[in-house]
Amino acid sequence: MVRHALLAAALALCVVPAARAQEPLTPEKLARVRFEEEKALARVDAAHGHRPPSEMSAEERRQVIAEQAAATEAAQRREGVDAKTYARATAGLSREEHARMESTLEGLRAPAAPRPPQRTAPGEIEIDYGTPVDLTPPEEAAGGGEIPIEYGTPIPIEPPAEPSGEALPPGK
Repeated sequence: MVRHALLAAALALCVVPAARAQEPLTPEKLARVRFEEEKALARVDAAHGHRPPSEMSAEERRQVIAEQAAATEAAQRREGVDAKTYARATAGLSREEHARMESTLEGLRAPAAPRPPQRTAPGEIEIDYGTPVDLTPPEEAAGGGEIPIEYGTPIPIEPPAEPSGEALPPGK
């Protein structure tokens, strides 16, 4: 009798912390799990050269499918979720919860997105051509109703002449 009581107490002590330790599957948690799955599947795809299944042999396809399943399972295990619970929680989301999950997922993807390459190498100066400016200092207005040209006033520039289509003589 005492043995049964001790066994029941020990079992209760083991089960209760495990139940408390599992985090409820909120949309944010589901987004983290999906993000980890996507990263794992991307690694498998990269390992096989990003080839579509039509370019693989039957054996290669079987291998990729097995690796993808293992990667998905490992990602879910890292997040502390089993496949059945994850599938049920994802299927039971309301529209608002699904929208929250998608926005969280986009937030997780954003830092992982590749940065665009720099337009110039560090240390180079990029020249931006804009409206030309007359940098000569203004002259004193003589009075007679003339408007003085101010320092920094844009000046008109004639567009280049269009080529006439005539061939230049050799040597020029």
